[in-house]
Amino acid sequence: MKQTSRNILSLFTSDVVRRVLGFFSLAYLARTIGMEEFGAVAISWTVLSYASVLSSAGLHVMGVRTVAQKSQEFGVGEMVLTRFVNALAVLFVTACIIVVALPLVRFGWLILLTSCSVVLHALFLEWYFQGREEMMVIGAGRIASALVYLLILLLWVKSSADIMVTGIAALVGDASLAALLWWKYIAGGSRTSFTPLEAERPAPIHRGGDARPSQPKRLLRRSRQCSLVLANIKFNAPLAPLDNLSNGVNELLTGFTLSARRWKAILQSSLPLGIGGIIAFVSTNFPIMAVGLILSTKEAGVFSAGFRLVSFLLMIDRVLGSVLLPASSRLQSANPAVLSETLSRTLRWMFIAGLPLCVGGGMLAEEILVFVFGPAYLASAAVFQIVLWYFLATMIHTVFVSAMIATGREKEFAHIMVISGLIYGFTIIGLILAVGVVGGAMALVLSEAATVWMMHRAVRSTVVIHLPKHTLGLLMAVGAMAAVLFFAPPLHVMAKIALGGLIFLITLVVSKGISLGDLRELRSQFV
Repeated sequence: MKQTSRNILSLFTSDVVRRVLGFFSLAYLARTIGMEEFGAVAISWTVLSYASVLSSAGLHVMGVRTVAQKSQEFGVGEMVLTRFVNALAVLFVTACIIVVALPLVRFGWLILLTSCSVVLHALFLEWYFQGREEMMVIGAGRIASALVYLLILLLWVKSSADIMVTGIAALVGDASLAALLWWKYIAGGSRTSFTPLEAERPAPIHRGGDARPSQPKRLLRRSRQCSLVLANIKFNAPLAPLDNLSNGVNELLTGFTLSARRWKAILQSSLPLGIGGIIAFVSTNFPIMAVGLILSTKEAGVFSAGFRLVSFLLMIDRVLGSVLLPASSRLQSANPAVLSETLSRTLRWMFIAGLPLCVGGGMLAEEILVFVFGPAYLASAAVFQIVLWYFLATMIHTVFVSAMIATGREKEFAHIMVISGLIYGFTIIGLILAVGVVGGAMALVLSEAATVWMMHRAVRSTVVIHLPKHTLGLLMAVGAMAAVLFFAPPLHVMAKIALGGLIFLITLVVSKGISLGDLRELRSQFV
């Protein structure tokens, strides 16, 4: 569990740094190339996002589980080549659409250039290191990619005439991430197969007579084990990096083969996960588009302002999902009972962290929106108040999804996500027509809650995830925080947030919603 907690901290820190670098990149572009060109860059990144999700087709998630469980079902080379073939196909279709629509799309060449990064995305080995729970490598690569992108913009983008450089910057940034991950993979002595070392295999059982081997046999076995240990630690020698690099290159050349039959088999295995991922991606991004099409661009801006703040909080969910999936897969393979305990504990901490955010954030919604976006976006407060509960539902969803994928129930997962997508579509359109902008926010929460309920029903037959205990103490702490915020004197919004958080923590401990032992246990996971 300590490794999981440290991975969460590592990914969260790197994601914050990457988002800060991304913020500077966006701010620089907005001030340099003009509003229309800035919109074109945003569209090109959106197209790339859809292309990447389509080409992945669930391969990323399946790869994480394969590595975490040390399965021999698929090799690294086969996984990479399968996604590479998919990326080429998606890029070809994208290019055909852009070329046909080029007379109608002013910045078509920029979109096409940026979309070429989908091929580099296919070469990312993030899933491999995620499965091995080596998150620092992933975090370092993402920061390097964002930094390279920002540096290219600062050096070569000076006006709207340089807009094509943004596409080149995207390619170079993604190439730097891919190169770093491949260097670590090859030089680190990684393997394409996941069979355990001989020293890790259980000792044979002696039947008949004395269960223990004779003294000479024990000495012989120990000498062999010592030889194995010495062979495994030879990489500590000064020439270890060169040995690892040579072995890695040899494995790279021999392990990267893919037949049409294997490509089809891998796609058939990953397709249920891919369907679920695509539906989840489209469902999350659909409300803004629906508000703009059904109502107006202005209402879409109102919805977007409230939703984007929650999107920042969803970074926590993405980090949690990146860490929880490989950990769940590993625990399911090693000890399913520990998996149940780990997911139950994770769910409890989610409620402890999520409930005060939803209640306190909702009470301070107007002040937060004005502080971040200005008085013009005061109308977005209602959207923000509602969508905060979508954040809590999404985190709970992540726990159940990790359990389903870890236990190999991806077909049932895909079935649930298809139903979820239909629920999202009907509720979003229906509630926007009935209520307006707020209806889109309500539809998000209701649809996600329905999805969580279906996931819970599907998971409970294989993995027992207990509901949080000591809920009375948690509710008392949230109530005390709400009372203090309601009767608080006029203060800056940041001071109110700090005051509310302090009151919540004190009341939570006093009411025994959380014990000092829980805090010590939480601290031990990171220290």
